[in-house]
Amino acid sequence: PGGIKPFEVLSTPDISPSAYYGTGYNSTYSANVAGGGSDATYNVAFRYAREDGPYDVTNLVGPRFIDQLPFDAKLIDFDRRYQGSANVTMFPRERVTVSAGLMLSSLHHQTPQNANNIYGVQSSLLNSKPENADCSLSIGLPNAGTYGEDTTRPGHCAGPGDEWGTLAFTTPREAAFSRTQQDVDHVNANAKTSYEPLQGRLRFDVTGGVDISNSRDHEYRPFGYNVDQFTGLLVEGYKGIGSRYHQEMSLDARMNWNEKLGTSLTSQLNFGTQGFISKTHQRFGEGWDFPGPGIEVAEAGANQDVLESFNDIVSLGLMGQERTGSTDWA
Repeated sequence: PGGIKPFEVLSTPDISPSAYYGTGYNSTYSANVAGGGSDATYNVAFRYAREDGPYDVTNLVGPRFIDQLPFDAKLIDFDRRYQGSANVTMFPRERVTVSAGLMLSSLHHQTPQNANNIYGVQSSLLNSKPENADCSLSIGLPNAGTYGEDTTRPGHCAGPGDEWGTLAFTTPREAAFSRTQQDVDHVNANAKTSYEPLQGRLRFDVTGGVDISNSRDHEYRPFGYNVDQFTGLLVEGYKGIGSRYHQEMSLDARMNWNEKLGTSLTSQLNFGTQGFISKTHQRFGEGWDFPGPGIEVAEAGANQDVLESFNDIVSLGLMGQERTGSTDWA
């Protein structure tokens, strides 16, 4: 039936992973300003990067289910990054130097399940067995042929079905409904003051800094995403959210004193202290088995789980060193 003859090559080009790649776009914009004079110098820089990857699941999901996707089918892999930095060095008086720096960055990343993952889109496509395709669930639907195939889109089912011949876990179309996102903000600031009362002999340095990173991530599977009635993984929906906040504060103070003791002896004295205050706070919550479609909050799940941890660490160190030399023959 259908005109297929023995030993005839049957091609299903839409099963190939390459059929779901389109044209990716990347754009980067940057600006930099620098200047100064004898009293101060400065540098300010900004960079913006945006990438819309080549992955496009429009054809994979198909017109019947495309409106059920929880995101734009062409933005399934998307990145956006902001970066900025500023540095200034000042010379307020002789033998005194004051410098400060600031760095900011913000990242947004989203992707479907991928890599070596039994529920990933790409891995499911690579494991396709089109000779085992089954569109029987679509029999009787509009545009369906005798075996449930889509008469207007060769190589596809008219509705639900396993047109890829998937043997286990999930169909590529169902895998495309998952969404993983991560947002990360990072701030680093530092300031340093140097004072050299005796040039080449005595110097004091004090440096303080703070580094803060804050990441938020979530994974989402909508209610009823098993549109091909194949997968059994969390088919009533899932939402997992997590965050990690880390703060590092530091202070470093040191003294270097070089002195000659008579005609043949030299002394090098180094003394300093360093302290750190580290804070980390992690939270994770998840909910699954939603009461119905359109719900995207974890607390709506019939089953929920919450994890939280934190730690604070304070450390302080002292260092002292004296080096005495005699008769430099070099």
